[in-house]
Amino acid sequence: FFSNKKAVVVNVGSSSHLRASKVQDYSDDDEEIIDTDLSAYAESKLGLMQFSNILRLTTTTTVYDAHPGLVWTPLLKKNFP
Repeated sequence: FFSNKKAVVVNVGSSSHLRASKVQDYSDDDEEIIDTDLSAYAESKLGLMQFSNILRLTTTTTVYDAHPGLVWTPLLKKNFP
C-alpha cells in the first residue's frame, strides 16, 4: 500500500537541547531518577536532534525538526513557577 510513497518524519524538538552536553544512558540505573534540573529532558531532545541528522545522512527520508517555541505545559509549570 505504501511502497511507492516517500517517508516524511517530523520530530518535535526543543531549544533545551542546547543545554545538554551529551546523551547519557540511564537504562542500567536501578534507582528512580528525578529530573529536577531537566537535564534528562535536554538530553532526550539532543538525542532526537542527533537521530534526525543520522536519518538525513543515511536515508532518502525527508526529516523535519519542529521547534514550537515556549509552550506552557505541566512540565514547564512545575519547573518554572
